[in-house]
Amino acid sequence: PNCEPKELCQRQFLFIVGIGGGRSGSTTLLNMVDLLPGVAVWGEMPMLVVSLKNLAQALKDHKADGKMDGRMTALAAPGDRHPDRVALEIQELIWNMVPPPKEKREEATVRGFKDIHEWNKETIDLVRRACPCSRFLFSFRRDEEAQEKSQQKAFKHKQEGEITLSELALGSQGFELPLEDFSVSRFNKMAEWLGSNCKFNQVIKTHSKGGYSVAAYPCKDCVTCPKT
Repeated sequence: PNCEPKELCQRQFLFIVGIGGGRSGSTTLLNMVDLLPGVAVWGEMPMLVVSLKNLAQALKDHKADGKMDGRMTALAAPGDRHPDRVALEIQELIWNMVPPPKEKREEATVRGFKDIHEWNKETIDLVRRACPCSRFLFSFRRDEEAQEKSQQKAFKHKQEGEITLSELALGSQGFELPLEDFSVSRFNKMAEWLGSNCKFNQVIKTHSKGGYSVAAYPCKDCVTCPKT
């Protein structure tokens, strides 16, 4: 996306946000994204998201108490786009926590991770301010009853998320990909949205029948990219 301030726009991020807990297709989404050159996205990073969530809550509490100092203003006030050292330090923390794997170390210009449990609106707002050149993929099921049944089979209990799509208005920074829409054409729309000129040829079937039987991965024939 268009990015300001420039001091915070030297790095690109991609985050996968699971809505409603597991069994939303987030692992398939992660593996499909990871097939794109230049993109390196980690799996679950709960400790990192919890740390960011705690910071977001602390900023919210300080603002409510009227104790906000100047260093925190750019993080606490939505719409304030002035560069801030604290924002850059948060960005550096995220960047350094998700280094690309060895095979992508030279080419990866986009880093990120997925999480299906800990995201909330305040945390996403904080990450958007600290990492303005970021995008968010939303993984969910329209059929919530089917998702709950799959969770019961896989985890023996229903999982709850802390965020709903109705809370968010990310515009071009967000892309929704419900499990029911998984198709080659929809994933190609996602690749185009990410600025990639690669084309997917098939969808990886990561988990199936409510279990965790992982299909062969990586899929060399799943994506075609123009030669450079």
